[in-house]
Amino acid sequence: PGAGQVVGAGGRKGGGEGEITITGVPAHAGNDFTAGRNAVLEMAYKEIALSELTDLTVGTTVAPTVIKGGTVPNGIPDSCHLYFDVRYLRYQESLRVKEALRRIEADTHIEGTHTTILFKEYLPPFEETPAGVALADFVAGVSREQGLGAMKGTALGGCSDASCFTIAGVPTICSMGVTGEFNHSSKEYAIVESLYTRAKLLACAVLDIEKFVNR
Repeated sequence: PGAGQVVGAGGRKGGGEGEITITGVPAHAGNDFTAGRNAVLEMAYKEIALSELTDLTVGTTVAPTVIKGGTVPNGIPDSCHLYFDVRYLRYQESLRVKEALRRIEADTHIEGTHTTILFKEYLPPFEETPAGVALADFVAGVSREQGLGAMKGTALGGCSDASCFTIAGVPTICSMGVTGEFNHSSKEYAIVESLYTRAKLLACAVLDIEKFVNR
């Protein structure tokens, strides 16, 4: 996150990555069209069904990202692979998406094709909780008291193992490391001085943690 931000009030998305594999029947597109079972065409139906799982009103995105299929223009393709990314803010949304993936796998549009979907969840969502918001407010207060500037909560799309602590009922905040911008890009940078200011903030928060516990 950028300078002056602390995750806690907004949480972070959970999600994962998936792969769809479709097998069909190869055939010459001109001489034996009806004998073929087009895996690429079947994937087109699956890809649209995937994208329709996106619901931006609740922060859920399902994005097909890489597709590979076919070998030559005049051959009915007998295989196709698609990779996709999934993100969600709410646990119930994770259940909805996973159930939908099972339906998409079972639903066949081109008779004679077979679909397999593998989905690997990185982490569950790090949901906002009253205790987490209170902890974020406490740390923001410590930052002000120590002259380290104002801090605010924000929601991020990347996964975090902070979700595991939150699910266990532990008040949790995330992204308390160095400040910077442009994560996971060629422009990514971190501010070296923030190593020291963040270490000071964390130390002061720990020393005063009883104020939060006894609030």
